[in-house]
Amino acid sequence: MSRRITIVVDDEVAAGLDLLVGKSVSSTVNAVLREAIASERHRAAVLQWMDELDAEFGPPSAAALARADADLDELGVPRPSASTESVA
Repeated sequence: MSRRITIVVDDEVAAGLDLLVGKSVSSTVNAVLREAIASERHRAAVLQWMDELDAEFGPPSAAALARADADLDELGVPRPSASTESVA
C-alpha cells in the first residue's frame, strides 16, 4: 500500500536527485527514507540498551569515558557535532 504525500526540498537537494534517481523519484525517496528510519530505529534500540546497562551496572566512570574517547580519537573516529546529532 502506498500513500501520496507532497514534500518540498531545497534547490540543491532537487538538483542532486539526478544523481540518486534510479527508477523514479518516488522509489528513490522511499529507499532513502527506509534507510533513515531503520538507522533511527537502530540508534533508539542502542540507546535503550545503554540505558538498561546503566540501570543494571551504573553509568560508566569518568575514567572509562575518557579511555573510550582516547580510543576513538586514536582510531580517527569523528565526533558528531551538536547540529548533526539526532534527538532521542
